[in-house]
Amino acid sequence: LAAPAKCPRVAPVFRPVPVRSISHDTASFLQGLVFHDHVLYEAAGLYGKSSLRVVHALNGSVLRRNDLRGAEPSIFGAALSRPAARYFAEGITYWRGKLLMLTWKSGSLLEFDAFTLTLVREHTHFADQLDRREGWGITNDDNWLYVTDGSHKLYKVDPESLRVVEKIPIVGTRPLSTRLARSRPGAPTELTRLNELELLPNGLLLFNIWLSDYVGVYDLRKRCLAGWINGTGLDASFSKLRRRGACLNGIAFDETTGELLISGKLWPVMHAIWLEPQQAADSWPG
Repeated sequence: LAAPAKCPRVAPVFRPVPVRSISHDTASFLQGLVFHDHVLYEAAGLYGKSSLRVVHALNGSVLRRNDLRGAEPSIFGAALSRPAARYFAEGITYWRGKLLMLTWKSGSLLEFDAFTLTLVREHTHFADQLDRREGWGITNDDNWLYVTDGSHKLYKVDPESLRVVEKIPIVGTRPLSTRLARSRPGAPTELTRLNELELLPNGLLLFNIWLSDYVGVYDLRKRCLAGWINGTGLDASFSKLRRRGACLNGIAFDETTGELLISGKLWPVMHAIWLEPQQAADSWPG
């Protein structure tokens, strides 16, 4: 996925074409997905069921997991053996040997050792500085962390102090259906419910929108909406799971292979995809 030469007036739409599919744990309410050195990490949500996992990138099996034990307060000096019930795990990102995990309404940012998955530190009240005081998605560009809280804002965060240094409003035209492809586009609007994030090496930020089949593409360097990925139909064979909250959520780019992996909450599969144009833009060569 190439970055545009300039910001398009109408963002192009791409259709994901699965090139291979691997199994995914249908008990995982997928909240975060990230690759590092060809190792796939996953965060699964829900209270009492949240976990951090290492997943086999070829067959989807869970190689290691932490059910957030040790993230609860201790009783008489002994760690609780049950999963941490007060946390609803959200997005994750790899940062210098650690995995940083957001939590939903508790507002903590949890720091884990990326190899052992053991909890290293809890940064309480991290989300208090976010407008909605909730943690949703997180990624990084090797210099800064980027966080969402379910609004239309992207928060740029200093990884040392963990303080927000900038609030970036994400605005743009919503995707047009194929039927309306030749219609005059609407005015740019705030793109709310920003959720899970993935930042590509070329500065393109991919973002899920909660309960939407579309993945947004935002050019973080040019500060503009650069496109949409239309994931409609990827869950066609198991769409009945939507009644349980299943929806598209989870994007991970493997720099080792160049593959883009996409999945969803409670989905039985993860798809490695390539993209083909569905709706052209006024400017996006190559």
